[in-house]
Amino acid sequence: MGQILAQIGQFFNYIITEPIFNVLMVLYHLFGNMALSIIVLTLIVRLALFPLTLRQLKSTKATQAIQPLIADVKKKYKDQKEQYQAMQAIYKEYGVNPVAGCLPLLVQLPVLYGLFFALRDALNVNNANTLNYLHTLNSLIYPFLPKFIIPPDPYMMWFGGPINLGHPDPTHILPILAGLATFLQLNGRGKSSSKSNASANGSSSARRRTRNNSASARRRGNTPKRNVSRS
Repeated sequence: MGQILAQIGQFFNYIITEPIFNVLMVLYHLFGNMALSIIVLTLIVRLALFPLTLRQLKSTKATQAIQPLIADVKKKYKDQKEQYQAMQAIYKEYGVNPVAGCLPLLVQLPVLYGLFFALRDALNVNNANTLNYLHTLNSLIYPFLPKFIIPPDPYMMWFGGPINLGHPDPTHILPILAGLATFLQLNGRGKSSSKSNASANGSSSARRRTRNNSASARRRGNTPKRNVSRS
């Protein structure tokens, strides 16, 4: 079992981590600045994953939009089989696949993990000595790319002076900015889902009123007219 996991790890590094690492090294040779290289690499990864992210967001929004209908089905049918059949009919009617939102995430996660491991190897997070660090870097670089004679500069000019990108931010500004960006992103998604649910509730109520009006009209049409005799 251990050998199988090791082979899987080597395959993961070969197809994901090492390509991302080598792109970062190319960017460092171009810009000569590790911070700028990481920013550009992150943008490249985000752009590459954007179609999957967009597809996931559309699927999630469509699933959230029909949640009021799903809730109505759960209230109406107590039997699990009837609930399943009614929900499948709703999914088919609105063209929603409840699993479609998870599939893009399965592709994105390995890439994000590969980005993490590539940055860990590039920034000497483990604080290896210079010789071991250079050996690790040059062993991961593709043969057709230039090797390093001296380690890349991991420092970035920041508030209070240069900081090592391989170490935690002593000013705590970067983690605060990351947390704030995540909060704003999640808050924006929450507002979007609330608007979608409100719209779905309105459309669901409108459909119910239409069905009730149609039923009332049919009942009025089937009611026999009374003969009125004039005196």
